[in-house]
Amino acid sequence: RMAVAITVTKDGPYLDGAAVLIQSVIDSQSKFALDMVAIVHPGVVTTRPGLRKLGFRIHEFKPPIRSEEIKGKHLRETIDKSGCCGALELLKICAWKLDMYYRV
Repeated sequence: RMAVAITVTKDGPYLDGAAVLIQSVIDSQSKFALDMVAIVHPGVVTTRPGLRKLGFRIHEFKPPIRSEEIKGKHLRETIDKSGCCGALELLKICAWKLDMYYRV
């Protein structure tokens, strides 16, 4: 099996984008059996029911590293202000743990 994955780091109005992704996957008429997977932070609570209703399989992971554990000074001092989610952006690394899939 293969999976198409999204990462959700916090609750919010993200279900529209998730629904568009699912419809796009359906429209692609892939010859592969694809699971829709949501990699979520433990703090994501109110968004989970909507993700399940859309067809996502929920996989919860803690962040792979805390910013204070980063050895490089520049990254350690700037990551929490980077991107939409700071160090939580690294949650996507947890896709490597989804070893029940041939490809994610």
